[in-house]
Amino acid sequence: MTDITDIYYMSAVELRRQLQANEVSAIEVMQAFLERIDKINPTVNALCTISHDSATQGAAVAQARYASNDTARPLEGIPIAIKDLALTRGMRTTFGS
Repeated sequence: MTDITDIYYMSAVELRRQLQANEVSAIEVMQAFLERIDKINPTVNALCTISHDSATQGAAVAQARYASNDTARPLEGIPIAIKDLALTRGMRTTFGS
C-alpha cells in the first residue's frame, strides 16, 4: 500500500498507474489531497472554494469504475483544481475577486 503522504508528490502518470493496479484507491488519493489542502490552504489561500463532499463523491464514482474493471477515463481519480474563472454548476464563482 502507498504511504498517503507520498500521494500528493506523485505525477498524474504515476497516480494513474497505481489506480489501475489497485495499489491505491481513488478515495485514498482524494483524502490525501483534501488533507493537504486543509493543512496548507489557510496559509497560502490558493483555493477559494473547496467542496469536500463533491470531491469525495467523484472519487467514489472513480473507485467504483476501477473496481469493476471498466475502462476509466484518462484523468479519472486524479484530483484537479478548477480555476475560479470558469463557471461551475453548484459552486460559487468569484472570478478572482
